[in-house]
Amino acid sequence: MLKRLAAMALAISAVAPLHATTIVQDISATTNSRYQFYFGQSFTTPATRSYAKISVNFYDRFLNAYAAGTGYIFAKAYTGTPGGLAHADSLASALTSNGTSWDFIPRFRLAAGTQYFFYTDAPMRIAGGGNVDVGGASVFTSNPTGLYASAGGRNANFTVSGAAAIPEPANWALMIAGFGLVGIAMRQAARRRTVAAAA
Repeated sequence: MLKRLAAMALAISAVAPLHATTIVQDISATTNSRYQFYFGQSFTTPATRSYAKISVNFYDRFLNAYAAGTGYIFAKAYTGTPGGLAHADSLASALTSNGTSWDFIPRFRLAAGTQYFFYTDAPMRIAGGGNVDVGGASVFTSNPTGLYASAGGRNANFTVSGAAAIPEPANWALMIAGFGLVGIAMRQAARRRTVAAAA
């Protein structure tokens, strides 16, 4: 029975669509960085759900999407240099494939209500100074051997997008089994009420 439930869950998760949506964003900045800098941006996910198929991008002040080099996501603030990112203990990394975004492997997930820290290892000219509350802030450094420093509590223009994560097949199986047990309990209660009424 459990094997059948697991197979059903796998089939459901295979056909259920994943629609990309904006998870967190600030595009309020109107000033481009004067020079090319190495940027980072922290943010907090909404408390309601987790997300998969994560994509991150920065923007210039004209809202042209921009990405360069490799992007890294951490569970805590990274205290090293851009040159050390490739050897740091990140949660995930993604090469930019099109110059506009970093697209992480589909199975990588961002948990609900959690703060994350994103960093890049390539210099860019993007817009900064945004003031939307994203549960984080921007950092930057001017060279690959310099430590990231605060951008004054403001954000870069950025978007983190993804798709609401579908439960794993094992979780689907547990939910289906739970519904089955609730149904059995309800039927038994109804049967007991019927027997009591007939007595």
